[in-house]
Amino acid sequence: RAYRVPPAWVLVLDVSPSMQATDVAPDRTTQARYAIGDLLSAAQDARVALIAFAGEAYTVAPLTDDVATVRLLLDPLSPSLMPEQGEQLAPALDEAGRLLTASAHGRGQIVVLTDGFSDPAQAMLSAARLRQHGSSVNVVGIGTEQTRLDVPGLTRVAAAGNGRFVTLAGLPQLIGRLQAAHEEAPDAVQSSPQLRLPQGRNDGIWLLPSLLLLAALVARRGWL
Repeated sequence: RAYRVPPAWVLVLDVSPSMQATDVAPDRTTQARYAIGDLLSAAQDARVALIAFAGEAYTVAPLTDDVATVRLLLDPLSPSLMPEQGEQLAPALDEAGRLLTASAHGRGQIVVLTDGFSDPAQAMLSAARLRQHGSSVNVVGIGTEQTRLDVPGLTRVAAAGNGRFVTLAGLPQLIGRLQAAHEEAPDAVQSSPQLRLPQGRNDGIWLLPSLLLLAALVARRGWL
């Protein structure tokens, strides 16, 4: 018996220090969180994951259909919470690939929300690898070009990943493309106990590493 695999969206949030800029009110981080909120609202039957990155990449939530809990985990994320400063996008893209590979999906849509990155060569290679495995890397630029929004660099990464670059104003169009991509994809597969059982087992434990991550980050900030 065949069934349709739900779409997989991996949301990648930049929480580097530059995201504290206030060229978009109240600041870039808040606007990025608002944008992720819109993506979560549009996810419908999609499974979503959340990654935060600065100097390192952290999986906040592996793929899940529990959108409400992902929202709760999103709220505390900010540059002040990250233990390592920096703007390393490639490790975050690699982590997105690992999440997709470990799931029943194998491929999906990655959406990066950022104002720029410091590893362009590595980021383009990571995006190209994701493209080769059937995933797409989309980029939402947060900020304005007058205050260091790297539109050319972000556009190149999206192109390398067979995705699209948009600013915040173009987010509704990107969401429409993400939804349409699933409708067009031939994702029907034969159901079997071997395929479905691992996914069901993982649904109950995905939150634990996320909570441990947030607790660890808070503890390193001296808030516990």
